Formats: sequence, C-alpha cells, structure tokens
Amino acid sequence: MSDLERARAEFLSEAEEVIETLGRDLLVLDESVRGGVIDPDVVNDIFRGVHTLKGLSALFGATKLATLSHELESLLDALRLGKAEFDRRTVDHLYRAI
Repeated sequence: MSDLERARAEFLSEAEEVIETLGRDLLVLDESVRGGVIDPDVVNDIFRGVHTLKGLSALFGATKLATLSHELESLLDALRLGKAEFDRRTVDHLYRAI
C-alpha cells in the first residue's frame, strides 16, 4: 500500500468515525428539540465534528464534502448564536446532510 493509499484509508476511517459521532449527537439534539430544551454542549459538539470533517475533507481534496461541511458549519454557527431557530425542519436538514 502506497503512502497515498494509506493516507486515503486513514482519511476515510476518520471521516466515518466523525460521521457516526455526528449521527449519535443528532439523535440527542433531536430529543432536545422535541423536549424544548436545547443543550448548547451538544450543539457545540456537532459544530466541532462538522468543523473537523471540513478540515479533513479539504486536506484530502474531497471538495464536495468540504463544501457541504462548510455550509453545515455556517448553519450550526447561526444556531449557536441564536440567528437561526432550532425546529424539526432544521434537525431534518442536518440528518439529511449527515
């Protein structure tokens, strides 16, 4: 296995792990939205996961994934700052993206 193949395999493994964690965090966020109390730590965890995915994607030339991650990061930042509202549609959008 070449260095490039090894790096690509590492990227895919790391990206898969981040996406799995994001999926679990989104389940927690979904429950929070349904309960009407949003845990800012969960939102920050999701933001950091998406930020990590964006960086990994850009580093390995996965431009579509980097672009999607950037868009999600912007949405999550707006949610964190209270510039966008947490609702069922927003959570559904995050699920589809992940």
